[in-house]
Formats: sequence, structure tokens, C-alpha cells
Amino acid sequence: MDDSVNQKIRIFLIEEHLIFRQSLAEVLQREKDFDVAGCSTAEEAVELLATAKPDVVLMELRFPGMDGLELLAQLPRLSSKTKAIVFSESKTERDVLESIRLGARGYAHKKIPTTEILDCVRRVAAGEVWLQTKQLEVLIHALQSRGRNRAMSPAQLSPRERQIIKLVLAGCRNREVAKELEISEKTVKNHLSNIFDKLGVSDRLEMALYVLDKKLLGDD
Repeated sequence: MDDSVNQKIRIFLIEEHLIFRQSLAEVLQREKDFDVAGCSTAEEAVELLATAKPDVVLMELRFPGMDGLELLAQLPRLSSKTKAIVFSESKTERDVLESIRLGARGYAHKKIPTTEILDCVRRVAAGEVWLQTKQLEVLIHALQSRGRNRAMSPAQLSPRERQIIKLVLAGCRNREVAKELEISEKTVKNHLSNIFDKLGVSDRLEMALYVLDKKLLGDD
């Protein structure tokens, strides 16, 4: 069997508009390293994702009768290893922030060039976070607006806390962090709570942005 086939990125499209969905599927399928594992409406996706188990979901947020953010929140249960990219017409701050808080690894507007969405899919599949400049500005502004009164130094983070932060930055969920470090999920949650308190942040997203902004991990 050709090894290149096994290395293809499996993509699932969730989009209400049939013509747009089919057109995008055709564009993606032309790429040698992509395989469109499925495309459907949001309602159908709830049933299909568990079987398809794609590497990446490319999804809209606006659906009749269903909140896209709600579907995004369900994704870990439907397909635990799938990474989500929101590909939407929405530019609202709420949608950007909530999408990232709910685990989306990318956020792109539908009017971006085809080359950019292809790059987004590849980078997210590789474990990176992909955001356009405007979305990144929204996140940074949200972080700065909370105010930062603590001056952290790398020495104030324990070796274990630094390990956990690096795994979170790599996109690992609590369960994956626990498995990697051979500790319980409860212990991971306790460490994260301590880290949040030290940094003066309220969640994983703010922690990641703060650590990257302040370069707290140095050259680790």
C-alpha cells in the first residue's frame, strides 16, 4: 500500500449550503495530501462524525435550528482526536473568542483566498493554531483588557507546570496531558488551576496567549 495514502489529512465539511459545500469539497479533494472524509449539514454531522473520525473538521457557525458553537462544544465527544477549524462568514468578537475557548484550532473568514484555507488546514492538522491577523488581534485585546498586575518569571513555574503548559500549547486536552505525564486527569486540573492563579488568567486560552506573549518558557 502506498504510504502517502495513509498520510493524507482526512477532512469533514459541515456547511448548510449544498453548492458551497460541494464546491469546497472538490477544491480540497484536488490536493494530493487531502481526503474529504465527509460533508454534511450540522444536524447530519452529529451522526456521521463518530464514524468518519476525521483529522480536521471545517465548519460554519450559522445553522438553522442549531448553534454552531454548541456543535463545536460537542466535538470532543463525537470525535475526540478531531481538530476544528471555524470557516465562517461571522466576524463578531463573540464568535471568535467562544470558538477558540471551545477548542477550535483555527478561525478563518469565508472570503479568504483558497491558498490560505489550504494552509490553515495543513497547519491545524500538524498541531498548530491558525488565525488571521484580525482574529489574533481580537484575542490579544481580550487578554489585555483583563489587566495584568502580576510580574511572572520563569522561575515561578515549577518543572511540572512548565511541562503541562508545553503540552497545552501543543493542543493536548487534559486526558492527553495526563496520559503523556502518567498522572491523573484530576492532578492535571489541579496543576492548571495553580498555573491560572499564578498567571492571573482564567482559562487555557488566556494562559497560552500570556505565556507566548511573555516568553515564559524561554528556549524550552
